[in-house]
Amino acid sequence: MQSNNSYTILIVEDDTDMGYALIQMLHAADFKTLAAADGEEGLSLALANHPNAILLDLKLPKMNGKTVLSKLREDEWGKHVPVIVLTNEDDTKTIAETLKHSAQEYFIKADTDLSTIVDSLRDLLAKQ
Repeated sequence: MQSNNSYTILIVEDDTDMGYALIQMLHAADFKTLAAADGEEGLSLALANHPNAILLDLKLPKMNGKTVLSKLREDEWGKHVPVIVLTNEDDTKTIAETLKHSAQEYFIKADTDLSTIVDSLRDLLAKQ
């Protein structure tokens, strides 16, 4: 199994405070990070850098997270990258739609401790 510091995680999050908290938590867990503040930048960074996993918000400027996920899954590499959705959208239709597009996890920001996200990333990456 690889050590965490050989894994790169892309964070696509427009909330500056949340993005910073995620970066700090992932760096403390020895992950490398890339960050994007909107969906277009997130998709571009993902396709150019092929991170090991993606943390994706759904409500984003320029391109929403559902569209980012759908476009990722059209790409040969993007079909298989683990995606964890991290959002405050908690309606069952949105959750079902997102999981249908092959998101591995769906966390509600307000209800999720950041350490849970790190643990989930470790579990997903251990299975690769």
